[in-house]
Amino acid sequence: MSNDVAVLNDQVSLAEKMGLNLGGGTSSGPSTSRLSQIQVPMKSMVDVNGKKMNMEVLPVGTFALRISEDETVYSESVTVRMFLQREQWTRWYSETNTMGKTVLANNLRNDMPDTLGTFNLGRPSGYVQDFNALPESTKDLMRAVKRTRVFMGLISLDNPVDDKGEELGKEYKDIPFIYDIKNASSIKSVDAALKAFERRNVLPITGLLSFTANTAELPNGNIFAYLNATATSDVVEVGDADYQTLDGFDDIVKSINVKVMDAHYDKRDKGLSDEEADIVGSIVDVEG
Repeated sequence: MSNDVAVLNDQVSLAEKMGLNLGGGTSSGPSTSRLSQIQVPMKSMVDVNGKKMNMEVLPVGTFALRISEDETVYSESVTVRMFLQREQWTRWYSETNTMGKTVLANNLRNDMPDTLGTFNLGRPSGYVQDFNALPESTKDLMRAVKRTRVFMGLISLDNPVDDKGEELGKEYKDIPFIYDIKNASSIKSVDAALKAFERRNVLPITGLLSFTANTAELPNGNIFAYLNATATSDVVEVGDADYQTLDGFDDIVKSINVKVMDAHYDKRDKGLSDEEADIVGSIVDVEG
C-alpha cells in the first residue's frame, strides 16, 4: 500500500469517528468543560472618577467556559480545534427543570430513542412540504424540540477575564470542551467553516476555528447572540495525544448514549406498548 493510500485511509477513519462525511457522502464520560454564550450582559460595580457605578463589563455574546462548579472564565473570542461532532434533539421542560434528549448520532435522518421512552421527543421525523398545514399542536412541538449540534474539541481563550471583566493572570489553552449549539444560524456558520476546511482538503482536527459573536435584535428590542465561526489558515500536526483525546470524546458520546438508552427503556417499559413505541415519531413527514 502506498503512503498516500495509507494516509487517506487514516483520514477517512479519523473523519468517521469525528462525525464527518468526506467526499460529499451521507453519513457518562470524562469531566469536560462546557462552553456557552451569555445572552444577558453582565454588570459589575466599577469605580468611575471616585464613584461606584454598576456598569456592563461583559457584553451579550461573550463566551463562558464553565470549567468546574466554582470556576467559569469568559472571553469575547476563542480559538478551537474540532475533534468530534454529533447531532441530537433536545427539549427543556420548565415545569420539571429537566432536559429531554435523544441519543447522539451523526445526523438526524433516523428516528432517535429519547429519555422519554419515545423517539425524537415526540417530534415527527422526515420531511413535510407544507409546515403550515400541520396542526398547531404539532407546530408547537416542533418549535419546542431543538436540533442540537454537540461540538467537542480543544479550546483556547483569546482574552480570558473573570465575571467582573478583569484580566486573569494565566493562560487557558487547549482545554477539552463541549458546546451544545442550538441556534440555526450558529449551526450554519459552523458548517460553512468546516466546508472551508474541506475545500482545502484539510481535516478540521488539523486546523483552527475562530469563534466570535454575532448579535441581532428580537421583536421586543432585546439583543441576542449567536455564533460566528471562521476557519483560520493555521495548521496543527496531529499527534498521539490527539488520538487519545479523540478516544476520550468518543467515550463521552458512548456514555451519554448509554444513559439515554437506560432512561428510554425504563420509561418505555413503564408506559408504551411495543406497538406504540414502534409508531411514535412516524405519524407524519415533517421538515428536518
